[in-house]
Amino acid sequence: MKKNLLFFLLSVLLGTAGRISATPILIHYWHFNNIDTGVHVNNLVADYSTIGGAKIVNVAVPGAGADTGYVDSYAPGDTLLNVRMSADPVGGPHYGMRLRNPNDSMECRWYIPSAGYKNLMLKFVTQKSNNGPSTQNFQYSTDSGSTWKTTGLSMTSYQPTTAWTLVTINMNSATDTLIKNNPKLVFRITLGTPNTGTSGNNRFDNITVEGDTLTTTAVNEIAATTVQYSLYPNPANTNIVISGEATGNKAIAIYNAVGQLVYNTKDSSKNVNIDITSLSAGTYYAVVTDNKGSQLAKLQFVKK
Repeated sequence: MKKNLLFFLLSVLLGTAGRISATPILIHYWHFNNIDTGVHVNNLVADYSTIGGAKIVNVAVPGAGADTGYVDSYAPGDTLLNVRMSADPVGGPHYGMRLRNPNDSMECRWYIPSAGYKNLMLKFVTQKSNNGPSTQNFQYSTDSGSTWKTTGLSMTSYQPTTAWTLVTINMNSATDTLIKNNPKLVFRITLGTPNTGTSGNNRFDNITVEGDTLTTTAVNEIAATTVQYSLYPNPANTNIVISGEATGNKAIAIYNAVGQLVYNTKDSSKNVNIDITSLSAGTYYAVVTDNKGSQLAKLQFVKK
């Protein structure tokens, strides 16, 4: 009896230790320190991404007219909370993203593809100006923004203060299985009152998306959906060609083995020729996305 009890306790402890030691993988990260310091910035591609296709887009609410809010840079951003990869060194640039007024006419969409991942956790640092909107409303879409829902979110709204504060939102793929392994996942923020004036804003910095990798079977399922694109030659010396079955606007980003963006372009041809002579020898990933940020293909190749 004592042996059985001891075995049970050890099993519980080991199981708990395993869960505690599990470390989510950083999938996407915006630190904004390279943001354009002008006004009306848009299509903010993630500063770091393991799979590509991540960007922040400001969209006018249908029927709002021309007088829409916009996004610009904000300084100083936060340098303490949720900082990754030493992105905010002393003496370096410290920017954030600001959702400008009037806020009733815009929505901010974060394209956060989850292909190959589950158990997502979204974190960001935020604050409001003295006259800024006092509520942030959250929704997400699993079909690139055609429909919106809240069923898989651990929180659906937040009341920001004038101090930088860390917000953590779990996106529960057990509640909504379409959250995981989805290249069409989008998170949306709309701002509550006061949101019609010419002053007042909300600010964001150090946005991260983390998650756990899927099983081998699930990864194979992703690969099966991307067979319409091919890459050759592989290995390659000077050039690669990414070939698709049809023409159409698409973005191509190349990442190195640690997830750093080393090249990006936009093209509408069926066969896109890319010069890779400037790349060091090693393994790379070419990520093809459509104009909404949805991942169409992830192709591995070797530069000799």
